[in-house]
Order: sequence, then C-alpha cells, then structure tokens
Amino acid sequence: MRNFPQPAGAAWDPGDPSEDTELFRIHPDGYTALFFGGPKWNSRFSPPDHDDNFGTCHLGYTDEAAFLEKFCRVDSPDGLDGIPLITTTAIANHRISKVKPTRRLKVAGCAAPKATGPPYYINNDFFAGYDYRQTRAWGKALWQADFEGVQYRCHQGSGVNYALAVFGDPADTTTTDVLEAAEEEELSDDLINRMENVYNLPIWQPPSFVC
Repeated sequence: MRNFPQPAGAAWDPGDPSEDTELFRIHPDGYTALFFGGPKWNSRFSPPDHDDNFGTCHLGYTDEAAFLEKFCRVDSPDGLDGIPLITTTAIANHRISKVKPTRRLKVAGCAAPKATGPPYYINNDFFAGYDYRQTRAWGKALWQADFEGVQYRCHQGSGVNYALAVFGDPADTTTTDVLEAAEEEELSDDLINRMENVYNLPIWQPPSFVC
C-alpha cells in the first residue's frame, strides 16, 4: 500500500486564481502547454462526447499535483493492481511549464469547504475512478453557468494536492487570452525523486533488448 502525504488540517480555499497564481502543466514534448482538450480527450472535466463548444486545460497548483494529474490514473487500463504504470520513457517524452492566468478567473471551487458539505457533498469519492462521464457532465454544466474553470482535489495522493481545469476553445493549439505559459523545461530529477520517495510511486525503467 502506498503511503501518500496526508491533507493538512486547515481547509483549503485559495479563492479565484489571478495573475499572481503560479500553476504547472505537464504536457507531451512538441505540444503547447496551453492545449484545451475537446471531447475526444477523456480527462476529468473534458466536454461530453460530441460536444465541441469548449475544451479544458488541466493544471496543478504544484508541480507534484501536475505530475499526479498527468501520470497517476491508478484505475486506468494501463495500471498494475492499482499502481500507475509510469516509465522513464514517458517522463522523458514530457515537459513541464509554469502557467499563470492573465487576469482573475471565475472558477467553481469544488475543493472549498462549502462544496464538501450539504447540499453538494463533493469529496474525494466524486473524483475517483476512470469513468469520467459524471464529472464531464458537471464540467459542461459549470461552463454553461459562465464559470471559467473548476478547482478540485487530485484523487491521487489522498487529496492533499489540488488542480485546476480551465475552460477554453477546443483546438490542437491555442492563442488563449486567459492563460500564459513560460518556457517549457524537462521534468527535473528533484521532482521525480519527490514522486518516488514522498508518494512512493514506482518509476519503471523499460528493459533494453540487444539483438
């Protein structure tokens, strides 16, 4: 059993993200950090199937949260008995970018204290599993209600980390006016070591074959 960090005692309620909020995005090498996935991308708050009206860009409030959101779908088909299959090859093929909003965004705080009590009762169970039909429907409803994104707890890591899904126009690349990204970097040894040692996540080295 993995020993994830435990949530702090104080309630987390950062308010709406603004120009001073530093976020992190892990993305494939060769793709922009400001990618808004449409309905074909099965992410937590992607639009429902056949809905091309908006897309989502999923970010972490820390580099650890971005790592968990990108690589740690423990219930996905490529997991091993609840352990995500994370390889050194996959890590090498991804980059990390720091991202900031260009202005204050109006977001739905699904991790705020009000959201975890009545009448909503949103908790970590709401974000569990690999079947995202419910959360994708919520994403559409929040987008239709003129929210610009959703704050939520990462299900991975015992809910100690937090993420943000920002709504935008679905496209392979975008010139969004709500987010800006710094220059991308390789994932650092420090981040990888933290994920292995603090979260007890195994990083697999694929075997090399000599013919």
